[in-house]
Amino acid sequence: MPALRGRGMVCKLIAGREVTGVLRRVLALLAALVLFGAATAEGPYCVVEGSVALLADASGRALTDPGAYRDLFPVRPGSLYAAGDPGDYALLDASGRVLSDERFDMIDDAGDALVFRRGQRYGAMDAQGRVILEPVWTQLTPDGAGGWLALADSAVDEIPDALVHIGADGGAVETDALVLGRLRAVREDRMACAGPDGRFFYVDGTGAQAFPGTWRAAGDFAGGRAIVTGDGGSGVIDREGRAVIEPVYRFLAELEDAYAAVDADGGLIVFDRDSGAARLTLSGGPLDVRVAGTALAVSDERETKLMSTDGRVLCRASAAAVFEAGEGGQFIATDGAMDGEVSWLVNPDGSRASGDFRRLLPLCADRYAWMTLSGTAYHSDALDDAATAWDYRSLRWGLMDGGGRTLLPARYRSIRALDDERLLLVTDDAVALANRNGRALHVWFSDEASSGE
Repeated sequence: MPALRGRGMVCKLIAGREVTGVLRRVLALLAALVLFGAATAEGPYCVVEGSVALLADASGRALTDPGAYRDLFPVRPGSLYAAGDPGDYALLDASGRVLSDERFDMIDDAGDALVFRRGQRYGAMDAQGRVILEPVWTQLTPDGAGGWLALADSAVDEIPDALVHIGADGGAVETDALVLGRLRAVREDRMACAGPDGRFFYVDGTGAQAFPGTWRAAGDFAGGRAIVTGDGGSGVIDREGRAVIEPVYRFLAELEDAYAAVDADGGLIVFDRDSGAARLTLSGGPLDVRVAGTALAVSDERETKLMSTDGRVLCRASAAAVFEAGEGGQFIATDGAMDGEVSWLVNPDGSRASGDFRRLLPLCADRYAWMTLSGTAYHSDALDDAATAWDYRSLRWGLMDGGGRTLLPARYRSIRALDDERLLLVTDDAVALANRNGRALHVWFSDEASSGE
């Protein structure tokens, strides 16, 4: 089942309204600094924060009446949007025009059509808002060939339900497959389903079992491969159910062109994605292995190494360090507790790209948010150790580039990337659409922005 999305806004972290009259005037001044030559931005954008809810173009011009809706979210970014009250939405085009009278609780882009929910039942509509499949199904997902796979009975009980195939002509036929739980998306003519015994098997787009075999867990297919977990461990199969990597590993994860596995002894093996041949083997475990973008974070009791899939060590840190994917092939390294500046950027070649920050958050191409937070040290009787009482009302975010250069000071309740060219900046009582350098294109004032309500 495609994941149905809400407005997807950044969590409202902090309560309080501390913006002074001076800051309000600064924001109003920023609103006048409209940047020309913004044609590279996609747009339009859903600006939703506090009492502000509108669709705006790349320059910040409102495409919908700021008071018309309480919520908006993209359905097919750049062309289709949902707007209304939570649980009661209409479909809009990119100009903000309502396309039809059809209303829905939620909606998601399913490729050739849109899956919508009304009253806990699912149906489908086209890009003009015309219903092409009435909302009578408890689960619905496209079959990849113009038809659908569906359930007619409750998907949240413990009773297995017959999987139904709906053809492109709308004719519905029960299949022999009995499934539990929600339907997933059909990928490469394959969909994993939980059977009556809770074990997973695969069906094709018609709902017929694709090949023999069941697993404790089963992933989606991509590039002719899927990760499965059997009784003996995790492995990889092809579209015919044949083992590309035998399911015997206690950990297995996918990277761009490889799989990383940890064997029973804690050793690391990196397999080529296509052939399944071992590319790299590291023994001497136990090793803790995590995927960090295009690389691996490999930890033992002494240190954590950021490694490429061919075994090159890019960076070293303490055994407690964490490496995460950044932007543009960079990495975010964090080595220490939040009461210090312990996060920094690492370039793809392993060199340091920035100074130290308390925390870093990837936003979009070559852009990061950096955090400040105040706290008071005290002695914890329960822990019999030093501790910190954090003042979460003081949490603020700033903006920086991939070289660690500050573009905006840390004065924002939240910063959200709308795409690679547009950011949403939120203060106590305002929300601004800004370019990638943090220059405000338009500011809307809200009595509820990031108030935690």
